[in-house]
Amino acid sequence: MAHNNTTGKTCSKCQTVKPASTFRVDRSKADGTHPWCGECRKRVSDTTYKKYDAAVWQARRTRLRHARLEGGLCRDCGQAPFIEGHVVCGACSIKRRNGDCARRGNWVRLGLCIACRRPAPEGKKRCSDCVAKSVQVCRENRRTAKEFIFARYGGRCAVCAESALRVLTLDHINGDGAAHRRELRRKRKGTIQPYYEIYLLLKKGKQIDWDIQILCFNCHAKKDLAPWWLRT
Repeated sequence: MAHNNTTGKTCSKCQTVKPASTFRVDRSKADGTHPWCGECRKRVSDTTYKKYDAAVWQARRTRLRHARLEGGLCRDCGQAPFIEGHVVCGACSIKRRNGDCARRGNWVRLGLCIACRRPAPEGKKRCSDCVAKSVQVCRENRRTAKEFIFARYGGRCAVCAESALRVLTLDHINGDGAAHRRELRRKRKGTIQPYYEIYLLLKKGKQIDWDIQILCFNCHAKKDLAPWWLRT
């Protein structure tokens, strides 16, 4: 390393010639000074301490949140009981939702994808990659929910014992399926398909008092096309 004790020394970090007085004394080195200048050492030290402080703060925050949940309180504010099935109270849930909506609105105005913040097609909220990924995830979730529910109800047609999942359907025994779907659609205001809503409610263990059975497409069609007094 080229340096001169009277004029200056080259910092091995920033490759800048600086006065020898800016280098800390280090007797283990051949020239008796540290290879980094004072500014580089301070910058690296500050970055290291910031990372350490962030890790300590995150660990402390995680412990605090676990303690709040164990006490039946909201994970964020720790003042009100959390909502059943969630980890936050109603006020914190609204605050989070409003914050997410504001951030996503800003991204849309900037022409960015609301999922990955990359440029999105004009007039679209998501880029093509995120749309394809979302479609794939939705299909997988529907398939998983369908497999779970149909296995729970026996996994085969109640009339002909057909077990191929792709031809099985859920049937309302009392014939009130259309009214049930209209009710679900009115509650969710078109945010989710009614048949998938039924899958989710059954998977969560809710509304298990419905009179539902499994029928294949053929048996389901025979039942729907038969006169009402012959339906079973």
